[in-house]
Amino acid sequence: MDTDEAKQKIHDLSCMDDDAITVTGGEPTIRDDIIELLDLSKDCGFSIIELQTNGLMLEDKAIAKEITDRVQTVLFALHSHRKDISDRITGEKSFEKKIRALGNLSASGVNVTVSHVINKLNHADLSGFVEFISRHPGKINIYFSFVRPCGNARNNRWIVPKLSETELDICKALSLCEKKGIYYHIEGMPLCYLCGHEHHSSELLRDCEKPFVYCGPDESGHKNLHEFGKNSLKVKAQICRLCSLDSICEGVWKEYGEIHGLDELYPVFSDKEKILRNVKTFFERRKRQ
Repeated sequence: MDTDEAKQKIHDLSCMDDDAITVTGGEPTIRDDIIELLDLSKDCGFSIIELQTNGLMLEDKAIAKEITDRVQTVLFALHSHRKDISDRITGEKSFEKKIRALGNLSASGVNVTVSHVINKLNHADLSGFVEFISRHPGKINIYFSFVRPCGNARNNRWIVPKLSETELDICKALSLCEKKGIYYHIEGMPLCYLCGHEHHSSELLRDCEKPFVYCGPDESGHKNLHEFGKNSLKVKAQICRLCSLDSICEGVWKEYGEIHGLDELYPVFSDKEKILRNVKTFFERRKRQ
């Protein structure tokens, strides 16, 4: 997408009566016009500008400052606190750059959320990752996401663990986040695997927000990403119909079902209305922070 097209997208979105915009990619920080686009976003009335980035360009303090002066939130990808695992997941020797970038971001005062994709290589050390984040200067949130088997993961299916392999590790890590006072949410996990943490489900929290509108070059027709995700990206098992949470649970990534099947899914009989109240309370509390 060239500069003129990107500017037009920003202008179009500014007419939709919303105060938030997310700048994502590809990798937006390698664009020569990124500062120009961030400034335009502010000029168009967006009071909340989020940048989604791999963080590599932000290891440079000057670049990090130039960008963080213009955004309120940064979603930063870091999939392990261990160099060997991080570099293996990303396929490049970038760990030290990412750690320097994280330091620059946490010192900037912007809202920093680390995006951590749960996979075969890192799920056993999720609690170690939470401990690492808790010791890092500044307040850092964590967005966990169960790996979606698309892109490179589709060609490397070995990296996709079974839900049952990760359940205990995930539960321990989420409980540790609460103990450490770290805000977190988690995507791509069916509610039957989030016992006690359902109100941190990204899918349920999104239902409290306005629908996301995608204006990228590939899926620009998907005007409501919430509904698109529910209807096109997820799948459930027949037995899910017996679950008390069936109507609010999206299930698993469709590609996960193709790899591992759906036999791991099972019905639970939790109080749906209580969970929805907890989701709303959690969402409103977070919005006030």
